[in-house]
This record gives sequence, structure tokens and C-alpha cells, in this order.
Amino acid sequence: MAHSHNLPVGGYRDFETVKENISPRCHDCHRALDNHNFEDMQYFKDLPEIMTYRLKFAPDLYNRTIAGLRAVGCFSFDYVELDK
Repeated sequence: MAHSHNLPVGGYRDFETVKENISPRCHDCHRALDNHNFEDMQYFKDLPEIMTYRLKFAPDLYNRTIAGLRAVGCFSFDYVELDK
């Protein structure tokens, strides 16, 4: 098992130690999330929670994740309009 960040540390340093941003995950799933492997991510049981967290704190990342998921045929989430 590994800890995995729902918002990647590389782009969201302020969330690195926030408890709600960290989820337990097996090493393969940790790599899938870190490497934006949407083919595997679409099957995560906690994907709705990850997406809710991303929508709340990083709507740009939320929309980019949706684009990746849709590219592999997962249409479970809707885009949000970002403030301009």
C-alpha cells in the first residue's frame, strides 16, 4: 500500500500534507493516478470522491481529468464552467 494525493503534489504543494487530499492506494493504482492513466483510473472505486475533491479545490484539474476519462470512454462526469 501507498499513500496517494488526490491533487498531485507537483502542481498543488499547499495540499501535500492535507489529510483529505491523501488516500490509501495499492502501488499500481498509485502509479495510475500519478501518471494520469485514465484507462485504469476509470475503474477506481473512489473516483467519485477524487473528482469531488478536485472539483472543489482544483476545477481546472477536474476538467482535465474529465477530458482524459472521456478519451477512454468514461462519461460519468460533466465539465464545469471555469471563471474567466
